[in-house]
Amino acid sequence: MRKKNEIVKELEKLGLQAEWKTVNKNGVLYTGIAIVSQVGQVAPLIYTDGLINDEDGLDMAVNKILAQYQKVRSTRIDADKITNRDYVLEHITIAVQKDGVEMIVKRESGLEGIEAYLIVMDSCLEDGNISMKVTEDLLLKAGISAPEAWTRAEQNLHKSVRIQGMAEIMADLMGKDYIEMCEADEKMYMISTESKINGASAVLDREIMEEFAKKHHTKRVAVLPSSIHEMMLVPDTTDFDEEELSLMVRDINATEVVPEDRLTDRAYFMNF
Repeated sequence: MRKKNEIVKELEKLGLQAEWKTVNKNGVLYTGIAIVSQVGQVAPLIYTDGLINDEDGLDMAVNKILAQYQKVRSTRIDADKITNRDYVLEHITIAVQKDGVEMIVKRESGLEGIEAYLIVMDSCLEDGNISMKVTEDLLLKAGISAPEAWTRAEQNLHKSVRIQGMAEIMADLMGKDYIEMCEADEKMYMISTESKINGASAVLDREIMEEFAKKHHTKRVAVLPSSIHEMMLVPDTTDFDEEELSLMVRDINATEVVPEDRLTDRAYFMNF
């Protein structure tokens, strides 16, 4: 705590307002520091876990934070903009995370162990993007009711949903010829959003999921939560049972997904 207070004092000498915060990222707690150079601005949080350590002297710690601040300062946004009704409605959408106790605007997702929540996301800022979980206080300041917020978020989400076959995804990495070799035997698809950030919520769009099931001549689709950013869809489940698919999810989580991006260690089935 002493070093944290000293860091804040050093930043204040440079004309920067700083505040330490603890943030819950999908059930994982992270420490960060928010820095603003002008009153009325909202600054991105600089996560200090892994950035500074106990062995760093005061000057070293401050210099590391300032270096990171220079990288993210272009993503600052005015506080008035964050609570502007039109801005919020334009950028509000839905994200998912593990069930938690955060005081945010959320609801059940229909997938056990996963909750849906409202988030304001702006990926059009210069050199970065900004996201903010929606609270009742934010909606109050923006003059938006919860039902209106959810309705607009559903509409914004719907417009951004994207589904890709694994062959197409691999082709982006290995070349277009890969599609021709694999697309005829496509068995797995990825559903996310256009930005692929917090896009696992795309699976909650019932209309799109029904269209996907109809296209693949099935009334049962397996859903594998690979991360908070996307989910995998298996339209033909005849070759798999729930335990096999859940084991696949557990293995991917354990070896490929960082803790703050993990959802649950199980597969789900949606019926249409």
